[in-house]
Amino acid sequence: MLLGILTFTSKLPNLSKCFRITWLNSGPVHNTKALVRSFTTTRCCNSHQHRYQGGVRNKSTVYYVIALGVLVGGLSYAAVPLYRLFCQSYSYGGTTSANHSAEGLENIVPNSKRILKIRFNADTSSSLTWDFKPQQAELKVALGETALAFYTATNRTNRPIDGVDMPVFFYIDPDFGEDPRMENIESITLSYTFFEAKEGAALVKPPYAK
Repeated sequence: MLLGILTFTSKLPNLSKCFRITWLNSGPVHNTKALVRSFTTTRCCNSHQHRYQGGVRNKSTVYYVIALGVLVGGLSYAAVPLYRLFCQSYSYGGTTSANHSAEGLENIVPNSKRILKIRFNADTSSSLTWDFKPQQAELKVALGETALAFYTATNRTNRPIDGVDMPVFFYIDPDFGEDPRMENIESITLSYTFFEAKEGAALVKPPYAK
């Protein structure tokens, strides 16, 4: 019959500070080595299990971070064309909206109390040796009033392409006068840049052209 206290401290580095067990036995101790082996095996298995679960959590975190990075990159890539589409749809950010339909023009009532000065500007692509310029420097147009301006392109190369006059039919939306941000605007510049069309590209003919 043995009555005493058996104190066991694990020799594992990660468990030396965590597990110190005092075991009181009021009965006979027959196999203390088996007890020690059993305790050590159990704690080692638990330690491996915790490390495995931690590895799974770390991998899941890495996957989430990668997915988030791909999502942010995709949104950044799509932001530019989406913003350009928004600006073209609502004429925001200095962009203009083009309408190739004459539907509803006859119902627009010009506002003769608000006159704007329309200036015309022309630029030519650096790859072309053409002369491109407006035939008029400026026009005075009332809100809602339709107007017609002309640009001229002259061929200065040896290629057999004739110069042409290009009309621009336009009007200023009457809602321009209702926008408080446009209250002090007295002039608008209409600017075009002349590029060489790609071979085989079809020209867009507006429905009001005869």
